[in-house]
Amino acid sequence: MNFCEFTGDVFFCDIMGYRIQPTIINLETGKRHKPVLTKNNKAFSKFIAYSSFVHQIESTGFLFTCALFEGNLATSLHMKNIKIYLDKEQFNEKFAEFLV
Repeated sequence: MNFCEFTGDVFFCDIMGYRIQPTIINLETGKRHKPVLTKNNKAFSKFIAYSSFVHQIESTGFLFTCALFEGNLATSLHMKNIKIYLDKEQFNEKFAEFLV
């Protein structure tokens, strides 16, 4: 399981909006990644929906857990099994032992 933060920054990779590229931070390594998500990936709708939500409450981004792995190409990053936490304190309390 990977512990990540979404910064609230989404880049639309194509004119039709079928591919987005969110900026995420791996909380364990501090590395920034920009995985490309398509509408075939369940993560796409989650990032769009929750991005709209957090911007409405004047917050930036959210914390989440996921399975994070590289694809066939070294630059290709994939995410699966995403669970989003909008309450930062709840996230920190639940996963504090992993993030120390």
